[in-house]
Amino acid sequence: MNSYATTDDVIAYRGALTADELERMQIILPTCSAELRMIARKQGKDLDEMLKDNEDLALLVTKGVVDASANYLYSTANKEPIMSQFSQSAGGYSISGTLSNPGGAFYFPKKFLRDIGLAEQKIGTIEVFDYDLCDKRSNS
Repeated sequence: MNSYATTDDVIAYRGALTADELERMQIILPTCSAELRMIARKQGKDLDEMLKDNEDLALLVTKGVVDASANYLYSTANKEPIMSQFSQSAGGYSISGTLSNPGGAFYFPKKFLRDIGLAEQKIGTIEVFDYDLCDKRSNS
């Protein structure tokens, strides 16, 4: 199976890599691509087939794989903290946040997955009332 991004794509989007990072990225990119391919299969879609005639989608997928791979590389190489929490407040305003790479996994944001057609909103309902029971009580 082919990778959706190359080390040249990583350098173009993220900047220069050291020799060690370049070597690791050559292993990470195919693995990240395989994970995205598996996400597509779980949705019942063939990502390779989707990309054949859609250059715009191919560019989005390349950028997403580059971002996920770079985030994985940098968080596991101790260049970025795996988890960093912060909180600040001033006057009536406050801000808090968390940066993480949960479980050292590749992270594809939900917006990215929606944009490429792999995450759709699920609609479901829960029936609160048992209308059959109401009908039986009103008839008696």
